[in-house]
Amino acid sequence: MNRSGYIVTSFQEAGAKFAGPVAEHHDGFSMWDSQLTAWDAGERGPKRDITGELEKAVKKRGMKFITSFHHARKWWYYEYSYTEKKKYDTENPQYAGIGKIYPPPHEKGAPPTAEYMEEWQGKVREVIDKYQPDLLWFDGGLKRKKFWRSAVDDFEKHKQNLLAYYYNKAATDWDKEVGVTYKGQDLPESAGILDIERGRMSKLSDEPWLTDTSVDREAWCYIQNPDYKSANQLVDVLADIVSKNGCMLLNIGPRADGTIPEPQQQILRDIGDWLDLNGEAVYGTRPWVVYGEGPSTTSSAKEIKERKQEASYNGGDLRFTTKKDTLYAICLGWPGDEVTIQSLGTDSDHYSGELSKVTMLGVDRPLKWVRDQDGLTVKMPRRRPCNFAVVLKIPLEQ
Repeated sequence: MNRSGYIVTSFQEAGAKFAGPVAEHHDGFSMWDSQLTAWDAGERGPKRDITGELEKAVKKRGMKFITSFHHARKWWYYEYSYTEKKKYDTENPQYAGIGKIYPPPHEKGAPPTAEYMEEWQGKVREVIDKYQPDLLWFDGGLKRKKFWRSAVDDFEKHKQNLLAYYYNKAATDWDKEVGVTYKGQDLPESAGILDIERGRMSKLSDEPWLTDTSVDREAWCYIQNPDYKSANQLVDVLADIVSKNGCMLLNIGPRADGTIPEPQQQILRDIGDWLDLNGEAVYGTRPWVVYGEGPSTTSSAKEIKERKQEASYNGGDLRFTTKKDTLYAICLGWPGDEVTIQSLGTDSDHYSGELSKVTMLGVDRPLKWVRDQDGLTVKMPRRRPCNFAVVLKIPLEQ
């Protein structure tokens, strides 16, 4: 199996529904066979169309295809090098300019030229036309008033033109739904999907949103001394995100030869095993009237940044999702003998209907339960069906 198939299979084993490459990172190197630059994977480095290979491998396995772009940031990313005493190649005309790996040299804080913005748009359009991605992911840099000043309005036009091109292509030529992510205020709320890097919403959001995070606390790429999160922690975070109307984009860091380090593979397999058993509480679900309850449900901030707050969930922390007439209560830890869901009490404002039964995914018999004004108290089975979060399935009367 080639490396593309190897990597995509690992994503699939983790239960992923979307997968794809970094199409172009801050360095300005295009990871596809581009007609707009000679600094691309088709002509240099591997001399392979990495994006194209991954597209085929992803779609072959029935997953949606993502391409991520960071090159809007290139304009200001190298500005520090122009003022350094040391000599860098960032101003060398052999490497700097339109169609080159570096942006055209310019004064610090100067707005990007029209040619630069057209190149930014042209590269994304090229990927759209060649690979028909289901999701375009942008790493900021699309609205930098501090740096770009008078150029903001011009760049807005390029963004509008690009989004119109992509959305119209999807609707008229491909007949499929697509998405575009943005950070901060790079796009209007109605134009795309908000992405929160290494963080998540603290409350239930009316609008869909996305978290991008990594299996490694320290890096997005392969490093020699990683600090991996556990699969248990990632499953808890996934449940928390989904309960708040979000999705999780999980990054891994392959080695230079494309192989995935064994600890990362094991994390993906463990997440996949959990989703094999409990995926119906995640896939195709919608949020409930409240996202959850328990000691880790309160936060004064709009967003939770994982670097500053890594929650330790326990059996009293519950996250809710729904599908048709079913409520799923995801217990982020093992509750012990029993768990009480206060949101389903007889006096609760969230649900006033009747309950007929309670089951747990992975357990082949109904669970014992009682309901009063304090909540729905469910007796746990003797054996837990999985190592991580457990899911109660509760039909709701309509």
